[in-house]
Amino acid sequence: MSLRIDTSASMQTGRTAPASLAQQQAFNNAVSQSTGMRGAAGETDKTVDDPGNSGGVEKGGSWADFIERMVKEAWARQQKLERYEAEVSKQSPTGAKIIAEAERLGVRVHVLSDEDYESRHPGTGGVTVNGEVYIPESALDTDGNPVLEHELLHAILGHSPEIFDNALPLDERITHARDLFEGMGLDADDGERFARAIDGWPPERNVDADHIQAYVSGVDIAREKAGLPPLTDAQRDELYAGAAEREAALGIQRGPLADYDKTEWPMLRPLLLARAEAQWAATPQGRAHPPSGDTMEERAASLSAIIEKFASEDRLLKFKSQPAQTAQGPD
Repeated sequence: MSLRIDTSASMQTGRTAPASLAQQQAFNNAVSQSTGMRGAAGETDKTVDDPGNSGGVEKGGSWADFIERMVKEAWARQQKLERYEAEVSKQSPTGAKIIAEAERLGVRVHVLSDEDYESRHPGTGGVTVNGEVYIPESALDTDGNPVLEHELLHAILGHSPEIFDNALPLDERITHARDLFEGMGLDADDGERFARAIDGWPPERNVDADHIQAYVSGVDIAREKAGLPPLTDAQRDELYAGAAEREAALGIQRGPLADYDKTEWPMLRPLLLARAEAQWAATPQGRAHPPSGDTMEERAASLSAIIEKFASEDRLLKFKSQPAQTAQGPD
């Protein structure tokens, strides 16, 4: 059974719906997009879906022709999603387990045309909004990055807020993480590694925290597809620690530090630098590598160098391609 594309319909039309369930889903998806509404039957107060650049009714055409075209396009994307799931399940046990867990949780997957996706979510490869996944059709190319699996992990982890709740004792958070991973068929020890890696991360960094597990799972998927053996426990310890440092740094690099570098207002620079320093120090990874300097310029240069070092993927790439017995040791 495959995950669902955007299949809900908030109104009926005079056109006869296709007979099969999968075709019905594609039909509902097309109606939903053409009317600009999204939501399961009987539900209200749903987010309005902008139809985006779907083309609209062509000159001289009819709404019936438009709906028929949308049905065919949605049906083709649904078939591509099913093929992708089947291919991933054959090549990667990790990918298969992520897909299966998301399906068990009822995570909805919206596969949009590349043009439509770019009009809604420019500059992104995939997004998860309110637990629902949105990806462009090109993300389902099986030789590319595991975008679907990455976004599904956001949705899955969103169902386990206890793992991120620093008000709970660490041992309790670890138990929740181990239970989640074991229930998915993944290594429970990885659940503990993940919980320890994000221990003390502030709530506003939860998405960045998700990216730690998404990165590690991406490494596992890449190794499985390449026919490489699993990493050793010591290597997985190093991978989780490195991924946590990288994601902690990327959040600063793309956020307050980028704002600091771009601002043309001298009076804002001290405030933006202080914000970057505070956000970096809010994670244990940042506290382990504090910037130095007496002046604002010295502190900014120090922080930028630290962030650039840890945001780089270079020191983690070895885990994706090298055999397990040689994928360790110093950089």
